[in-house]
Amino acid sequence: MTTIQDPFKLFSLWYEEAKADDKINDANAMNLATSSWNGVPSNRMTLLDSFNNEGFTFYSDPQSRRGEELSDNPRASLCFSWDSLKRQIRVEGNVVLVDNNKETPNGSVLYNVVPTNVEFWQQNDSESYDKIFYRLENSKWENEVVDAQNAENPLIGRSKISA
Repeated sequence: MTTIQDPFKLFSLWYEEAKADDKINDANAMNLATSSWNGVPSNRMTLLDSFNNEGFTFYSDPQSRRGEELSDNPRASLCFSWDSLKRQIRVEGNVVLVDNNKETPNGSVLYNVVPTNVEFWQQNDSESYDKIFYRLENSKWENEVVDAQNAENPLIGRSKISA
């Protein structure tokens, strides 16, 4: 079975395909879920600023509800959903404030979600789906193919961009 061992490489492949898809207006749109110090959940749409092997960055006002929740409970979940590609990516991880010198007019600061879990989901034509779940263990990414319908090449086989 062929899978990509690095979730950032697979994210990059899928993200580039989403950006090239004329049916997707904002490939960098993502749902950000946080929770308060006492566990009350909250989610909202925001935009991915950038990503690399260290995580996924976005801007937010530290005085907003989102900023206060990230200060009190620095964990978050992200979800990218690209309906026309029948794909979704979930990211869970710890959030750190990035020390950057970029001035923003609204006082926003840059946050980085450092993933501990990443899940790639892809619907097949037959309404079944393929899923790869990545988990960071001892500084190394482990992956598990879940409910894969194509044992030879799950998830990667449908991509227009070769792995």
